[in-house]
Amino acid sequence: MPQLKAVILAGGPSKGTRFRPLSFDQPKALFELAGKPLIYHHVAAVSQLVPDLTEILLVGFYASNLFDAFVADASKEFSVPIRYLQEEIELGTAGGLFKFKDEIMSGMDGDSLFFVLHCDVICEFPLREMIDFHLQRPEALCTLLTKKMDKDLAKNYGVIYAEAETGRVMHYAEKPETFVNDLINCGAYLFSPQIFSTIESLALAGRKRRLTNELYDLNSDESSGSVLLPNGDIRLRLEQDVFRKLAGDNYIGRIYSFETRNQWIQVKHAGACLDALGLLLEVYKRKDTIVLTESKEDGPTIVGRVYIHPTARVDPSAKLGPNVLISENAVIEAGVRVRNSIVLANVLIKKRACVINSIIGWNSKISQWSRIEGELDPNPNSKSGGVSIIGWAVTMGPEIYMRHVIV
Repeated sequence: MPQLKAVILAGGPSKGTRFRPLSFDQPKALFELAGKPLIYHHVAAVSQLVPDLTEILLVGFYASNLFDAFVADASKEFSVPIRYLQEEIELGTAGGLFKFKDEIMSGMDGDSLFFVLHCDVICEFPLREMIDFHLQRPEALCTLLTKKMDKDLAKNYGVIYAEAETGRVMHYAEKPETFVNDLINCGAYLFSPQIFSTIESLALAGRKRRLTNELYDLNSDESSGSVLLPNGDIRLRLEQDVFRKLAGDNYIGRIYSFETRNQWIQVKHAGACLDALGLLLEVYKRKDTIVLTESKEDGPTIVGRVYIHPTARVDPSAKLGPNVLISENAVIEAGVRVRNSIVLANVLIKKRACVINSIIGWNSKISQWSRIEGELDPNPNSKSGGVSIIGWAVTMGPEIYMRHVIV
């Protein structure tokens, strides 16, 4: 097994606006799902590769102090070095990787490999299978994790056409306007170190030929025309620029597709958290990672998969589930009904209230006999996925009905 590292892309405050209001007071990557921050689930996945995995790097635009506590706790829990690298200017996903190439390659050799995961995707990542697949193709620069998607939804993602027998990617299109194929990019990649020289070559070619209509232009100032900046930084995106070029005639056989049948969810908007919660509860129950709540004679009625934090208080007459998370110090009073919802820390839900297809934010209060519900929308480009969202410290008065709202 080659030496490995993992890079997890944490994003920044200018990204993930569809996740608001849940990202106003903390980074999206630290939003808790199944009792753990979103990015924790990626760290847990790649840590299964220890001892071959020697380091995990978190890359984002957020101030590093926001991740200090998480990095310290996760490093101790998984017994692997974890560092947060802060990007100062937006360079695109490929440019950001190139910026930190020395950090990524430190202690690595030419036969080493490194994963790159977007933190807004949830999946039971088949990482070892991807490694085996990649090693069987010594000419490969990159292996993409891919999955079949409903044809009506596929165009909302990066779309791939690959040879069925070899997995060799023949065409890549990021969010095409019309249907191209039903095989999509899952936001998890395995790279050989030679990808850095390829990124640099593409940037040099972009400057030489002035292909600003094809290569990424992140800024609107006059100096933004070049993808190779004077200080040596590169402004380039993986998906729109690098993968599209690698699938072209000049790089035949350098990029491959590894198709998974595992469930996969992209957490672009807050509403997708409910689908992601369902996936995580299913996986963790199967692996005995967390103990899900079950119905007891002296406890609340539980339907399906439900996780109640040990510090939460739930009245025995309440009914919860399926697909419900009750976070720390939440209080659920008598006769409350909660279904397909996330109740965050320090929330109070008063008697006979009903919460369906909703996310109730920290320190909020739902008064007695009130009802809040969402109407689910499968479109990944919708603002909230149809889920009703209550933000930080909101009070909903008694006997109020709210449907498909963001507060």
